[in-house]
This record gives sequence, structure tokens and C-alpha cells, in this order.
Amino acid sequence: MGEPSQPADPQSAAAGERIYRDKYQADFERRYPGQVAAINLATGGALVRKHAAEAGGDAAMAWPGAAFHLVHIAPRDPFAPRFDNWVP
Repeated sequence: MGEPSQPADPQSAAAGERIYRDKYQADFERRYPGQVAAINLATGGALVRKHAAEAGGDAAMAWPGAAFHLVHIAPRDPFAPRFDNWVP
């Protein structure tokens, strides 16, 4: 087994969420709903797997020693209000 992971850092989590939202969210929600993305906090790179354990394990192998953040890719809620196509 590898080294134990470090406890979650709220600032790192916020950075990971920001990278995901800015670079990947729109595309990943369309292409990979229900899966898990691992976001490399240093490079902004991402990988997607079906389960969190796979995403975390593959991220640790792909980016040894790097900090990464896992994000559940939620499908767009078809019942959520949308204002992007609203015309006054």
C-alpha cells in the first residue's frame, strides 16, 4: 500500500472545486454523469473514473506525491430552474 493520504485541507478543496467548475464542469456533466473526477491541484489536470476509489488510486499513481481533489460529477438536474435561455 502507498503512504496514508493527508487530511483534507479546506483551501485545497476550494481550489479543486474552482478548477473543476472553471475548466471541466460543463463538459464532464454532459459526458460523464455519475462518475468521479480527480483534479490535480498543481497542474489543473483531471482524470475521470466510475468510482471514487478508482479515481483516487489512479490519481495517486498518475501524479505521485501531488495533491488532488475528488469531485462527484453530478448530472444536470432536468427539473432545476434554468435562466440561461430566458428571454424577457
